[in-house]
Amino acid sequence: MDRYGRLHRVAASQAGVWTRDQARACGFADSRIDRLVAGGAWVRWFDGPVLTAAGTPASWEVTLTAACLRVGEDAVVARRSAARLWRLPDFDAGEAIELVVPRGHTPDIAGITVRRTTWLEDHEVVRFGHHRVTSVTRTLHDLAGVTDDRTLLLAAAEGYRLGRTDPLRLIASVHARPRLPGNPRVRRVLEQLDDRFRRTRAVSEIVGIVVLDDLGVTGYRVNVRLELTSGRRVEVDVLLDGRGVLEINGERYHGDVLRRRADRQRRAELEADGYEVAELWVHELTDRARVREVVDDLRARVAARTGAVVLRVPDVTVSTSTTGST
Repeated sequence: MDRYGRLHRVAASQAGVWTRDQARACGFADSRIDRLVAGGAWVRWFDGPVLTAAGTPASWEVTLTAACLRVGEDAVVARRSAARLWRLPDFDAGEAIELVVPRGHTPDIAGITVRRTTWLEDHEVVRFGHHRVTSVTRTLHDLAGVTDDRTLLLAAAEGYRLGRTDPLRLIASVHARPRLPGNPRVRRVLEQLDDRFRRTRAVSEIVGIVVLDDLGVTGYRVNVRLELTSGRRVEVDVLLDGRGVLEINGERYHGDVLRRRADRQRRAELEADGYEVAELWVHELTDRARVREVVDDLRARVAARTGAVVLRVPDVTVSTSTTGST
């Protein structure tokens, strides 16, 4: 394999980015590297020894990788950048690059926010592809100082769904750093998850409830037991306006073929008893327009069945039916 082939292999594992040292290791002399940069075949990033091929899209992933390589091997993706990497809700549009490094190394590089940290335990840094990133628990703790309660609650619920954190790990993080300003917010989120959502059976339901509240949806109850005319008792995730059943499905459980067959049978029984049924998959919950569309359609079908008048508002649909639950 020639030097270009060796470099291609390195770049392919790093979102198309490489360093000058890596190019040297692949067989490129400094003079050759300088000519490639001067001729525009290779492009420098952050005024440093980080390079990509000309025409490489300046995506967020490429920019993040270039930033990490520019700062050095002790760079750890953190805060909003870590939240975006973990795909936590409401952090998918931020372009800022935020990294943390150990005390004593805080480079000043335009376009990269680099913070020092005096306390970053080994278990708080994990591998995510070719990145070193703060764990979801540490990320949530860091976000507590820079975001609001609802955003943090939704992010924590998604962290639970991913299996990357839980209340015990979060409270342990709070106790480990008792003086951090974000601690009260983390405690409030923990209290809400423990109290308000105590009847939920899955994290997907927690995420769904947060999104419904965020959109201003009212007139619903959670985990309602219904007794069908067949004598069978079923529990539905959300009962909307008394006759609308909204099921919030997680792929881990409801993606199974046998489970889906059982879900279809249950839906048929509910519809035969006069209920309107809709489903939302947990991956759809980050799309607020999709959630509104499903809720509006469900309420319209309930209204058509019961003869209620439906009043539409910008974000949700509110029924004037007296059969709606509170």
